[in-house]
Amino acid sequence: RIRRDPVAPPVRAVAFDAAVERGRREERMRIAQDLHDDIGARLLTLMYQAPTREMEDYLRHTLKDLKTLTRGLAAPNHRLSHAVAEWKADISQRLAAADCELGWSFTYDRDVELSVVQWSALTRVLRELVSNAIAHAKATHVTIDASLEHDVLTLNVIDNGCGRNPQGWSHGLGLGGVRKRVRQLGGYVEWRENASQGIACRVVIPNFAGAN
Repeated sequence: RIRRDPVAPPVRAVAFDAAVERGRREERMRIAQDLHDDIGARLLTLMYQAPTREMEDYLRHTLKDLKTLTRGLAAPNHRLSHAVAEWKADISQRLAAADCELGWSFTYDRDVELSVVQWSALTRVLRELVSNAIAHAKATHVTIDASLEHDVLTLNVIDNGCGRNPQGWSHGLGLGGVRKRVRQLGGYVEWRENASQGIACRVVIPNFAGAN
């Protein structure tokens, strides 16, 4: 009679999972490197050849977005605390360049690890909302108030710009992209007029921490 080791199957399963994760990580790094070397180089060339200052600035911001994305893809993990610090630094720099003040609060009851999808989606949602406040609303102050509590992520982005009547907006690629990414994370987004001036955007993602 052959004696079977009851420990062997779990060990093999753990080794298999580790190999799969290693393969995924290597694939993400390969994609990140390809994006950086190919698309990044082309954007840089176009930026130096831009016919207008506006086009140059647009390409510079796009190149920065690409660098953020490739860095995120290549990272082995994304702790929420690290992501929050990175988001705040990036947004602070962008708003300062536009002479716009930032009010910031991001609290969490536990420091969860974000998946690449969660990290990427939230990074781009925040960037799009801030871009709208700067470029379209001409805001001079943006408040970002967010929290992760009992597995529910809540994000409020409020500006004091000239935007009103969000129900009448045409949700093009920018705002449509925000909706799409929030839905991808299992949440919803809504815009409303701020009580005094500007627009308040609210993003709610239930079961956020449990989605990993």
